[in-house]
Amino acid sequence: KEFKYDLIISLSFFINYIQKEIIKSLPKNILKIGVFVNEDIVKVREVQQFCGITNLQFHGQESAEYCKQFGVPLIKAIKVKVNGEFVP
Repeated sequence: KEFKYDLIISLSFFINYIQKEIIKSLPKNILKIGVFVNEDIVKVREVQQFCGITNLQFHGQESAEYCKQFGVPLIKAIKVKVNGEFVP
């Protein structure tokens, strides 16, 4: 499935009402990506619902099980050792 978007907005979160309104006012064809590092599941869901986040991006030690439970497309950053082994 090919996606065409004018812009992708990636956000790190210290969310307040003004930020929520800015995010909600963005055109529908713009992805709203929440970026998190080792955040509590409840906080991710809160920000996702509060701001209308369309996609998630994780940069910590989140497991596959953790990432799958949010029901939106996501990006999971991983670290790779010099010898090619994946690091959680």
